[in-house]
Amino acid sequence: MRGNPVNARFSEYVTSGAFQLSLTRSQISALSMMVGGEDRYVGPSGALARKGLIEPIEGVREGWPSEWRLTAAGVVTLALLHQAGLTNEGADAALAEVDSLRAELDRARAAAKEADIRATSLHAKLEQAEERIEILEAEKEQRKFRINLVKWRDPLPKKTAAEIIAEIAE
Repeated sequence: MRGNPVNARFSEYVTSGAFQLSLTRSQISALSMMVGGEDRYVGPSGALARKGLIEPIEGVREGWPSEWRLTAAGVVTLALLHQAGLTNEGADAALAEVDSLRAELDRARAAAKEADIRATSLHAKLEQAEERIEILEAEKEQRKFRINLVKWRDPLPKKTAAEIIAEIAE
C-alpha cells in the first residue's frame, strides 16, 4: 500500500483472526467525545490506543499522555459507528479532525510568532547592551569605538529584558 501508511497496531488487532473490531459502549463514547474536542481525558484510552484508534500527542503528565488524537483508523471507525447508529458523532469525523489539526497548527504558529518576537527583542536588547559596553570601555581607555550601522530593530521597545523573560517563564 504505497502512499497509505499502515497503522501497525490497528492492523495487528483487527487481523489477529479474520477481521474483528470489538468496542465497548464506553470506548465508543470516548471516541465520540474526542471528535467533540474532549481529548484531554479519555477514560478507556489504553484499550483504544492498543487497538490503534487513538495515539498520544506530545506531553506526558504523571506517566500518562496529557492529550490524545484519533488515528486515521479511529476516524474511519467513527464513521462506521455513525453508520451503524451507535453514535451521533463520526459522520464528518475526518473533517472535524482536519479542523482540529488546523486549529492546533494555528495556535502553534501564533506561539512560534510570539516566541520569535520575544527572541528578536531580546537579541536587539543584547546588541544594544554590548554596544553600550563597547562605548563605555572605549571612553575609559580613551580610544575610538566602532558603532554598528546595521542594528536589530526591537519589536518590544517598551518592555525590559527581565519582563520578557518573566513572560516566557510563565
